[in-house]
Amino acid sequence: MVFAGLALLGTRPTAAQTTPTDNDVNRVASQLFCPTCESTPVDVCPTQTCADWRTLIRQKLAAGESDAAILDYFATNFGPQVLANPPREGFGWLLWITPLVIMLGGALLLGRSLRHLRHEATAVPPTAPPPPTTLLDEATRAKLEEKLNRS
Repeated sequence: MVFAGLALLGTRPTAAQTTPTDNDVNRVASQLFCPTCESTPVDVCPTQTCADWRTLIRQKLAAGESDAAILDYFATNFGPQVLANPPREGFGWLLWITPLVIMLGGALLLGRSLRHLRHEATAVPPTAPPPPTTLLDEATRAKLEEKLNRS
């Protein structure tokens, strides 16, 4: 009787080994974004949709599917936008390149602005103001001085 119980215990660990842990599920779920929440990974999203996705991930891991196969399944069925790291092909390249182009463009613009300010500051030497010019003829000026002297 004891021997039969030990024989049954010997078969049990193999079934327990195929059950994925929460860490296994979260390893895959962290590489997916929630389809309803913006920029929220599936492993931390509280929605029912993400809970269902985590259950599906657990089932696929238990069936022996690889992480890559599971991610491919979600990308195929829900689009590449659910992947935390979109593939670097087609539209995915644009997602990888755009931030780099924006940062380089901003750095170039900042460099040109600073260089322009530096050249502008050194290129214009300070000059003395021009001498005042007289807009009045001598006769009008004499009349004004006479009126000012009387007052």
